[in-house]
Amino acid sequence: MMYKRILLTLAIVALLLNVSALTTADILKTQDSALTDRENDVIKYDLFSEEDYRYNQARPNIDIKKIEWEKNGKIVNLSLVVKGQIENKGDINELFNAVSYCINVETNYNSYQIIYVNNEVNISSGRINSYSSEGSRLNISFELNNINEDILMVFVQTMDSPSDYYCYYDFAPNDVYDQSPPDVSFIKPEKGIYMFNKKLMKSFGRMKSIIIGKITIIAQATDDESGIYKVDFYIDNELVKSDYTPPYEYEWKERSFGRHSIKIVAYDNADNQASRELTVIKIL
Repeated sequence: MMYKRILLTLAIVALLLNVSALTTADILKTQDSALTDRENDVIKYDLFSEEDYRYNQARPNIDIKKIEWEKNGKIVNLSLVVKGQIENKGDINELFNAVSYCINVETNYNSYQIIYVNNEVNISSGRINSYSSEGSRLNISFELNNINEDILMVFVQTMDSPSDYYCYYDFAPNDVYDQSPPDVSFIKPEKGIYMFNKKLMKSFGRMKSIIIGKITIIAQATDDESGIYKVDFYIDNELVKSDYTPPYEYEWKERSFGRHSIKIVAYDNADNQASRELTVIKIL
């Protein structure tokens, strides 16, 4: 049992250090006074499973929705909102069986890391003025070291570690970890002639695919870093379906004649996207 704790401790510390070590160049974006995050993107990290980094809805208590902030002189007011309820559990000095909310504020002079666990708050620099949690919202007010400091960016990591060998976490902005687009391609249709969803023959050269009657358009989408969030299907640039679970497919059964474009757009859980487009001739 002890070695499991040691392994998980190392894993959690590595995750926290990964966030703390990010530079302004890594994640600087247009952040005026708020940052939103996609829901249902909590990750389960399991030391002994081949299914690490599984996105799920199991921990709404740490599923970040948004973080808002305002600066007034040396005072910075932060407001973190999660999908579920802010959970007060565990010891701020203990990594296990605790729910933690970590807010990082980068200025042109300093870095501030604020950690909230079970009605207690620690700050790496500066001074905490006040804090409170109610429902889905965590409010923290702290004081900067220098009145001339400007906030460059804010990023958040939440964590729930109910076990010695696995934990759940979320972070925002989540694209700091995954900046690569997903892979997406057509499984069906390929170049060829289709009649009522069956491929009769291949097409050659610059010949367009011909579709007679209805057809099920099937897309393949993969992303090794953050996973696939959804695949959108477009006919002639009009969105006809968003599919959130594989197999990603759309049944095109509307009658039409002539040339049409089919486009598929895959999104991963870090908001990266990739698309493919195919021009076909449809009859019936």
